[in-house]
Amino acid sequence: MYDYGDNMAGFEKIDQASLKERFVREIQRKIFAGELLPGEQLPPERELAVQLGVSRSLINVGILDLESRGFVKVEPRCGTFVTDYRKDPTPQTLSALMSYDSTMLDSSLFKSLVDTRRLVERECIRLSIALGDVSAYESMQEALERMRATQDPDDLVVAVFDFHYRLTKASGNLIYPMFFKGFERALHRLMGASLARQTNHEEYFQIHEELLRALQAFDTAAADEAITHIINLATAVLGDSFTQA
Repeated sequence: MYDYGDNMAGFEKIDQASLKERFVREIQRKIFAGELLPGEQLPPERELAVQLGVSRSLINVGILDLESRGFVKVEPRCGTFVTDYRKDPTPQTLSALMSYDSTMLDSSLFKSLVDTRRLVERECIRLSIALGDVSAYESMQEALERMRATQDPDDLVVAVFDFHYRLTKASGNLIYPMFFKGFERALHRLMGASLARQTNHEEYFQIHEELLRALQAFDTAAADEAITHIINLATAVLGDSFTQA
């Protein structure tokens, strides 16, 4: 008999939990992108299982998970329907949004994310200037230097995110950095898409320099204007191709 020996070391067991999570993420993606709307009925579990090539029991567990996250509602003898997560969110709904890493978003959700980021960063500017500690901005200077030095698009996204993350830390508030960091995957994807479509990175870098100088001068109005300019510039280039009506 043939001895497979170490050849089997290259194979790993297929994780059923991973398959379930992939199904859950796909349904979440369609909901966040506006491809599945509130009130729409999902295909029967048996049909979904056939389409996706997985067991019906896996689909059943995935749907129960989606229900706990506030994305669907199972109505006995009627079927599974998409719910409006915006009206009745759960803590798991926010967690799912934080881990979402696609640029395809429903237009209202995209606008809400931008508005939330603007609100958080403007407040962090106010709080950090009120603290009056110029040393709090030293790490932002380091991130800015990395932004200018790198030629790698992925490294640029990391440096940009880090610059803004360090702004939240400079606020002295303990929750804002946690909240901002929680959206790292989503922000990385959106920042990457935005930077890829900007034709003038020098302008983008200069606005960040203006923001940092305003912070170091404790000029709240100038810093507020700069962060507003940064966010407006970053989101404007995304355009309709990254949102669904």
